[in-house]
Amino acid sequence: LEPHGERTITSVDAMWADIRRIRRQGFAEGVMEGPSHSGGVAAPIVDGLGRIAGSIAVIAPLSRYTPAVRKQIIGLVSDAAEETSRRLAPRRRAVNE
Repeated sequence: LEPHGERTITSVDAMWADIRRIRRQGFAEGVMEGPSHSGGVAAPIVDGLGRIAGSIAVIAPLSRYTPAVRKQIIGLVSDAAEETSRRLAPRRRAVNE
């Protein structure tokens, strides 16, 4: 795994630990993992069969990614992904039946 930013995960063990944490908490967060000085949050959109159909993400410049903004973004992104998943699930089930 090649680094792309100051905090890029470069160990397979660390990557799997991060994936387990993301699955438990329901969202992913990255801070300075890429070449830009930014922080962001992403949450999955899940279809009616439990498959990831997409995601919702917000990325902000690190200078504006304060603890208060971080907390707000996590809530908004998680809520939006859950609502989108809920709305998508019946349509997906109907298409697959």
